[in-house]
Amino acid sequence: ILNPVQASANDLQYVRAKTQGRLALLGGVSSGLLMDGTPARIRHEVRRQLWGLGRDGGYLCAPDQSMPFPPESRAAFQAALADFGTYPIQPFEESPE
Repeated sequence: ILNPVQASANDLQYVRAKTQGRLALLGGVSSGLLMDGTPARIRHEVRRQLWGLGRDGGYLCAPDQSMPFPPESRAAFQAALADFGTYPIQPFEESPE
């Protein structure tokens, strides 16, 4: 497991391409987003990372840092995982917010 996969410090698609089938990735969701983001934005980012990093397996969706996130952010993150984090991962297409 490559931990953490920091959203702001890596080209996550490049990391996934280089490690697919050999390493699992853990992280990928910005801790800054979880500290300050809206529930809708958190949901959007979780779904985007699940599709981008996890559609072929080998991904554990998690914050890129362990911090005491606000309860509403934790709830939005957990709800998004429950809605989108099972295989097969639902396709995701970027849309304007």
